[in-house]
Amino acid sequence: MLSDPRYIVECNQEVVELRGDGGLRSVLVRDRATGETRTVSPRAVFIFIGLSPNTDFVRGALELDARGFIADRGGFRTSMDGVYAAGDVRQGSTKQLGSAVGDGIAALLMIREYLVLHHHIAPHPED
Repeated sequence: MLSDPRYIVECNQEVVELRGDGGLRSVLVRDRATGETRTVSPRAVFIFIGLSPNTDFVRGALELDARGFIADRGGFRTSMDGVYAAGDVRQGSTKQLGSAVGDGIAALLMIREYLVLHHHIAPHPED
């Protein structure tokens, strides 16, 4: 797609406004590096939000890797005892919806095991 002249791939651009009445007429975009805005008139828009993790709220509390993802110490465990990470914010995740759902379920099972081992909840009667 990058080599196809019918497509223009723009990186580090923020969509400010989609304009049109009953259909797309133009798009106001902002360059994230310079802050400059401009209007483009494409036939269609495909927005990719990127893979930058939203982990600022745990910075300083949990270990993050160089790209800002929460470090996974195995079994969805983080650098803080009793805190688990799942989904796209976890180091090594595949950044796919199905995988994020699976991460959540697997992390839940690990959290349950942690709570049982630390006597915060009783084990399931069938265990």
